[in-house]
Amino acid sequence: GGNPFGYGFNEPNNISGQPWVNSAYDEKTGALIPAYFDRLDKILSKADDIGMTPIVQMFYNAQISKMSGDTAIMTAINNTLDWFMKSGYTNFLIEVTNECNGVKNDILGESGMPKTME
Repeated sequence: GGNPFGYGFNEPNNISGQPWVNSAYDEKTGALIPAYFDRLDKILSKADDIGMTPIVQMFYNAQISKMSGDTAIMTAINNTLDWFMKSGYTNFLIEVTNECNGVKNDILGESGMPKTME
């Protein structure tokens, strides 16, 4: 995995160093993108079959800036948790975001994460 262009911040007009959007959420509304959750359903089903406990990450640090704001982020979190509750799966861990100590967002950053987890 990884960024084929490296992880520098030298790309023109791209402060995050990642011009693409790769997210299971609509960046404007926080709505779930069905194709991602269909794939997640297949992964969790197979993991159940083989006794595996997957870690499901909701947000990748460098993609958080693609979300339109805190409302979209909280909507995405709530939609995802609703999806999990309805899915019936019980053998997984949720990681809300990776490296929250480096996230510059009030909800997903280190100082905001405890409140978000409530």
